Amino acid sequence: MSDGIAQQSTPIENNLDAAFAAFHEALTIAEAIDAKDLIAQLHRSLAEAYELSGDIERAYSHFKKFHEVERQVFNEESDKKLKNLQVVHQVEQTKRDAELQKTKAEHLSELDKIKTRFFANLSHEFRTPLTLIIAPLQDQLDHPDKDVLRPKAEVMLRSASRLLTLINELLDLSKLEDGKLKLRVSEGDIVFFLNGIFQSFESLAEQKGLAMRFETNVSELVGFFDRDKLEKIFSNLCSNAFKFTKEGSVGVRLEAEGSAQKRLRVVIEDTGIGIPAEQQQNIFDRFYQVESSYARRYQGTGIGLALVKELIELHRGTISVESEEGKGARFTIELPIAREAYSNDERAEAVEEIKEGVRIAIEKKRVKKKDDKSKAVKKASSCDVVLIVEDNPDVCAYIAEQLEEFQVIKAENGALGVERAKEIVPDLIVSDVMMPEKSGYELCAELKSNLATNHIPIILLTAKGSMESKVKGLDIGADDYLTKPFNARELRARVKNLIEQRKRVQSHYQSSIQHSETSRSNIENQNPFLAQATSVIEAHLGDESYSVEQFAYDLFLSRSQLHRKFVALTGGSPSDFIRAVRLRCAAEMLRKGDKSISQVAFEVGFGSNKSYFSKCFKEQFGKLPSEFSA
Repeated sequence: MSDGIAQQSTPIENNLDAAFAAFHEALTIAEAIDAKDLIAQLHRSLAEAYELSGDIERAYSHFKKFHEVERQVFNEESDKKLKNLQVVHQVEQTKRDAELQKTKAEHLSELDKIKTRFFANLSHEFRTPLTLIIAPLQDQLDHPDKDVLRPKAEVMLRSASRLLTLINELLDLSKLEDGKLKLRVSEGDIVFFLNGIFQSFESLAEQKGLAMRFETNVSELVGFFDRDKLEKIFSNLCSNAFKFTKEGSVGVRLEAEGSAQKRLRVVIEDTGIGIPAEQQQNIFDRFYQVESSYARRYQGTGIGLALVKELIELHRGTISVESEEGKGARFTIELPIAREAYSNDERAEAVEEIKEGVRIAIEKKRVKKKDDKSKAVKKASSCDVVLIVEDNPDVCAYIAEQLEEFQVIKAENGALGVERAKEIVPDLIVSDVMMPEKSGYELCAELKSNLATNHIPIILLTAKGSMESKVKGLDIGADDYLTKPFNARELRARVKNLIEQRKRVQSHYQSSIQHSETSRSNIENQNPFLAQATSVIEAHLGDESYSVEQFAYDLFLSRSQLHRKFVALTGGSPSDFIRAVRLRCAAEMLRKGDKSISQVAFEVGFGSNKSYFSKCFKEQFGKLPSEFSA
């Protein structure tokens, strides 16, 4: 009986078997649904349970499966994480690529704008001197019996030299890019060389009333330098200094550095307009122009300082700038001048110096123009006034010469042109487009929107010959458009045609205003200004004391502006217009027949002076008031 009892299972064993069975059943379910985390946990629990029960073989088997499943889970999670990271990386890379493409597109767009501006400026720079060469030649062909070229020879020579300088600058930049521009240094006296160049600006300084200073700590400095390159560098910087200085001085300081005087230091400083701090880092970039209204007057092509910097670097030197807006600029050049600084290939034979001074291609001495007082300038009998707005003095003088039959007024920039136009109210304006202060487009837009000047015909004269530029000018109200280089006969013909056209309009307005049957709506349709002026007079119709001064005040014009406006539009004075409107209103009243002549005269501002009213009425309508009312 004891043996039978021993063979029976104990309750603990039965419970353990049940627990193992439950674990295995759970494992089967987990495997069926591929719940790897649960499978790994169950294998681990079974391994630990079998280890406690003494079944090492099964414990080992489940621990092994636990590690296999866990490794598989880890690999899957790693793969998933890697894929997620790859997706994130691809998204970020796509964003970076898009941003890079956007940056490249913006850069290309900005570069395109810079190049467009450069070629527009270059076109302007070429067309202006070409105008001053071609136009006199055309004059000579048109008048072979006259020597037209001789008095214009200086202007033509300066213009040709300017073209040559521009072309040489472009060629030098091209050679620098290709590595074909080489140094050719030779030994010489640098003090004498630079002083000769600087003194060639004497006439320009005298013309502008500027003082000149040339200082040096040595009387003579013999060193090695490339004459052609240094002349271009120094001339360009001096030229800019004189151009951008209205008053004060331009100075040069030359110093030999080091005990053996192996380096040259040149400082060019002026008291001019200066350069804004935020723009100083860009002034040596190609095609860059300082944004300043006065600077734009001499903006050029934007390659001068870029060429200077590259020539200095080719010469193993450096250039820097210090400036404060409104207080001038200081450019400092440092160059090696020792023989050993240059290779044998860069050293040339000694060049004989010209003791008379160095001739500069960039800046020629300006010869003061002589006034030919013996020449009587013919004026139009009507004294038509033409305002020329042009920043290039040679072009301005040439246009004025072509329009000598008119009274010519000049303005050297757009802002001054607007002021002069408002002040004198000319009969016609000839204006350049690319100018400082205000462009020709801005001038045209401002004058066409101003009551005192909106009637003035404007001819835009420019180097921009594209259809888009012409349409832009015509859209803002320009009456005509001429492209440089222009034909002088064509310019004269267009000026005369526009003035004659204005006179025909004058005659039409004058007859309309004085006609007894002209309705108010007809005047409004013909000219808004005359309609406004008529309204003002009608509002003061019975005021006998209403004066021209009050009339000008009510129209927000000065008396002189009002007078020029009415002369331009009607050919008559403001007082003539006031009287004509009064008489036309009187004719309307008399036509109705419900008032006496004395009442009508009083109501239209003639007071009790019936005889004067009758006299004026007959002058305008050819009939006495009594005949008109009958």
